[in-house]
Amino acid sequence: VWVFCLVLSYSRLGYFEAVTYQSLESFTHCHIHAFDYFGGAPQEVRLDNLKAGVTSPDFFEPLIQEQYASFLSHYGAAAIPCRVRTPQHKGKVESSVKYVKNNFLRSLDHCSWEQLNHDLTTWTSTVANQRTHGTTKRVPYEQWQQSEREELQPLPAQRYKFYHVEERKVSRFGHITFRSNYYSVPYDLVGHTLRLFSDGTLLRISYQDNEVAMHCILKAKGRFVTQTSHLHPKKQPHSPEYFMEQLEAKIGPPAVALMRTMQEQHASHWRDKVRGLLSLSGQHPKERLIEACQLALDNRLSTYRSVRDICKTLEKNGSAGVHFQSPVAAGGMGHNLSIYDQLTRQDKA
Repeated sequence: VWVFCLVLSYSRLGYFEAVTYQSLESFTHCHIHAFDYFGGAPQEVRLDNLKAGVTSPDFFEPLIQEQYASFLSHYGAAAIPCRVRTPQHKGKVESSVKYVKNNFLRSLDHCSWEQLNHDLTTWTSTVANQRTHGTTKRVPYEQWQQSEREELQPLPAQRYKFYHVEERKVSRFGHITFRSNYYSVPYDLVGHTLRLFSDGTLLRISYQDNEVAMHCILKAKGRFVTQTSHLHPKKQPHSPEYFMEQLEAKIGPPAVALMRTMQEQHASHWRDKVRGLLSLSGQHPKERLIEACQLALDNRLSTYRSVRDICKTLEKNGSAGVHFQSPVAAGGMGHNLSIYDQLTRQDKA
């Protein structure tokens, strides 16, 4: 168990909290609780060179941990690390640490973890901040209330949201892995390395400082979470209205009527057949396609292949050379395949 200690320089008003981890998350949350306790945030925070706050200590220009710097920026504050092995640079907080050890901890008896922080909070408000300080000869709480409280920066409207940060490379399927699940990102980011920000509930994904995706984190394992907007345009599911508009514009009313027949007879895979019809618009003139769709309707045919083969016959023989006998089981997988034999014989003739 460690005790986090943050002291205001002028009044010596202190905030103390017991923790079991010296992690960045624990360090940040303690700062948030301290600023809430003080009713404001200071403009500068002088800190020791622990890894949670300082990534690379340096005599002239220490490197501040990225998320810690982001947190302080959210509150309008800046970090000033002490020089290495120079404890006197933060003498006010060092004295407060000794005070906690010699006063609060010595008075402790056996207690639970929950009771520990409760007793520490009570001691902070009733003893530590109500005593006459040995250096200033004033009561910290009174000094804070009279002078320092108004000098603190107001707290932001929302607390800082802490996120765990990781990096992942996008797979060729357009997903990143996170805690044994797969989350989609825009298709054009395949192969790129993205940054992941998670708070246990939400997963935010960014590329070059721009957020590109956001997902709710699943508790289950091995699941794929895919947002339709992340898929390649060719893989995105379209509504029936979309296909009708495309057929009306590229072919004409007979193609729309043929689509309705496809929906009735091939409910599970009519979209692929309609895409096939649309692909024919780049191979044949509109008039030929209209005639081919109408012939397919007249002969109770409801497949893309039927229209494709009729178009080929019309291209070679013209309208006069095409004659059909309506098969008994037209449409679907069970229609009479002799219709194609007729087309073949006509082609040879």
